[in-house]
Amino acid sequence: MDTSGDLKKIILKDLASRLPYGVIVQYKSREKKNNVVLSYGNISYVSQLGDVWWSECKPYLRSMSSMTEEEQKEFAKFHCVNICPIVITEELTISNEAKMFDWLNKNMFDYRGLIPAGVAIEVTEDNNPYKD
Repeated sequence: MDTSGDLKKIILKDLASRLPYGVIVQYKSREKKNNVVLSYGNISYVSQLGDVWWSECKPYLRSMSSMTEEEQKEFAKFHCVNICPIVITEELTISNEAKMFDWLNKNMFDYRGLIPAGVAIEVTEDNNPYKD
């Protein structure tokens, strides 16, 4: 069974949810291997994933186990109740679950298992492209 198409869809879905936060990916092209920050301005790179020009793309993500104590406390707030709707208007509500996934994306945590699947690079102290 060829799962490369399924993995590409998962990677694209994951990258799309991280675009507002400037996800950094390592890509391999015909000429080189390099890192690039993906954002709304250069989303066209993502559409080229898997073609001859851009053969590989791996986002730099943090494993869930790398969460600091402070982050664990912040993350625990999302588990106060299964769903805690916050009413913004009569038409729109944002659930605690949506806020939780937004927080995970913003902090570049790998909650989809892309690192063990070999399609993401685990952020370490030595290779952290997000450090200031």
